[in-house]
Amino acid sequence: MAIGQSNVRYGTPLYKSFSPKDYKGHSQLWCATQLQNGLMLIGSTSNGMTFDGIHWNSISKITFPRIFFNDTSSNTVYFGGDGSFGAMQFDSIGKPVVSLFSDSLKGDDKDFYTILSIVKQEDKIYFVGLKRIFIFQNDILITSIGSETDYRFAFTPENNFFIRQTNVGLMAVSGNSLIKSWLNCCKKPLPHCAFFCFSTIAAPNSQ
Repeated sequence: MAIGQSNVRYGTPLYKSFSPKDYKGHSQLWCATQLQNGLMLIGSTSNGMTFDGIHWNSISKITFPRIFFNDTSSNTVYFGGDGSFGAMQFDSIGKPVVSLFSDSLKGDDKDFYTILSIVKQEDKIYFVGLKRIFIFQNDILITSIGSETDYRFAFTPENNFFIRQTNVGLMAVSGNSLIKSWLNCCKKPLPHCAFFCFSTIAAPNSQ
């Protein structure tokens, strides 16, 4: 869980490892985020957890989280994973308070399968699922955008919000719309978007 490298010249960094038995979770871990107060949020195949440097605690209502997104402007942590997504804040004694946005979904919106990315653009939060994109403002669902095939990971270089859609190519999200990809910096279409129909994109997220 935690690792360090031994260096005789500079000393040996202190570290401690934790097994699934210690943190009472699955051995497969998907994501980790550290809040401003040092608290760690960790997602495993079985549950979401907090770690304060000493104690591990499971977060109720959060199962199989694949991603945490810490919005420091609202002191809210948004999360998503297989079958559920929502928001989490902490009460006056530091206990997590979880709201599951996915519980209020209806009809085709329920078939998003999993959440792969979470992006904030201005005052909107975008949950990018395999089958649908959900757009929230003030924690209220504005709209959702279904996929022709399936969405993949989102990334936001230089304030551009891109998503790859399998067999379709590189797409851009602008406001509440999904459009053929373009660059905000020059307001021109990005050429050869179709090149990414079958190509995986790996890029660091600027969020």
